[in-house]
Amino acid sequence: MSKFHRRSMAGLAATALGLSGAIVASVPGVAAAAEECVAETTSIQIFSFNDFHGRVEGAANLFTVVEEARAALGEDNVLLTSNGDSIGGSTFVSAVADDNPTLDVLQAAGLEVSAAGNHEFDKGWSDLSGRVVPHGPLDQRFPYVAANVLDGAGNVAAPLKAYELFEKGGVTIAVVGAVTRDLPSLVSPSGIAELDIIDPVEAVNSVAADLKDGDDSNGEADIVIASIHEGAPSGSPDAATGAESSQNFADIYNDIHESVDVVFNGHTHYQYDW
Repeated sequence: MSKFHRRSMAGLAATALGLSGAIVASVPGVAAAAEECVAETTSIQIFSFNDFHGRVEGAANLFTVVEEARAALGEDNVLLTSNGDSIGGSTFVSAVADDNPTLDVLQAAGLEVSAAGNHEFDKGWSDLSGRVVPHGPLDQRFPYVAANVLDGAGNVAAPLKAYELFEKGGVTIAVVGAVTRDLPSLVSPSGIAELDIIDPVEAVNSVAADLKDGDDSNGEADIVIASIHEGAPSGSPDAATGAESSQNFADIYNDIHESVDVVFNGHTHYQYDW
């Protein structure tokens, strides 16, 4: 399971069935009524999972809670995200078909955005960019976000994006993605030779700061979620322990910018509290 960290959200609750977390945010709104403004609150549930690894047989159990939330709150108040490694390292039923069954299941579940994990690059950049990202009908595709994966010109390598914006309950939510900085040592170097993998925390922080700077020209969000495919090196009730033994995790734990409201991560397959 991934961990979740709350900075300025009004409420946070863990979900069942293996999902990493659901955030119920009370966001101030303004409504004109009888010439005076009345504060309102909007309930939004944000579900995130990680390291699915083609376990399509358990998908119904995993995503039932999301469907229940959509039925209760309406689809416009529910966001479903992934923190990467949905494919690769998969069970036979998915792996034998190049993980197309997994991609089909995630689209059927209504996945709205995914960080790129290291396993998304297992078959090389050409496979991720040319087959995985554009998989399926256009109206069912979900974007992959990885702000620290750059092309030769120093831009986020298309079709990846640095972030994606969503309107949920009248609230603008940004999901900023990043993959572990160890990617070059986890996949075939020749498969990503044209890419530059920069520091994930620095990349996320730069984008998050822009999203909260009040400048509409570079995108703005009420809530910024960092979806980083990196995690603590061991399970622990206290994430500080992981930060002491892993520089990658310490950077997330200590250096995430104040513009980031929530951090979702994964990669290491451990459960821990932060």
